[in-house]
Amino acid sequence: MPQLDGLIQQCGETMKETVNVKTAGNYGLDSVKKKCLEWFLNNLMTHQDVELLKELSINVMKQLIGSSNLFVMQVEMDVYTALKQWMFLQLVPSWNGSLKQLLTETDVWFSKRKRDFEGMPFLETEQGKPFVSVFRHLRLQYIISDLASARIIEQDSLVPSE
Repeated sequence: MPQLDGLIQQCGETMKETVNVKTAGNYGLDSVKKKCLEWFLNNLMTHQDVELLKELSINVMKQLIGSSNLFVMQVEMDVYTALKQWMFLQLVPSWNGSLKQLLTETDVWFSKRKRDFEGMPFLETEQGKPFVSVFRHLRLQYIISDLASARIIEQDSLVPSE
């Protein structure tokens, strides 16, 4: 079977060279998975896509957000916003809309939940608990140092004030 191993390796190399937003989560070889993780770390914040965000599991998102290699182009608040949108898409996978509509729809959806839970932070609810491990990796100290960002965090009431 040495020829088959060579073919698998060659296919793996080809897959690693063609990783993009459409293919990044679809490969099964460990070396390709590593390359895909690198791709996500470099592109998650700059190449956001509704379908891609829907496909990212809690474990993958935890790896990405917890990595010191996550490329953040502007500010840490962008990571929070991306997480909020990702969480919405995990909870409402049937949502179909554009990336431009996503933030507005996300804010509306969480605002309704906030009223339902009488101000209890979303991550403390049964629906929110599965996402706590991802949000723990958020570097809140860099977000709350900006007054406008701190107000958004408080208004959203997703994250408990610890």
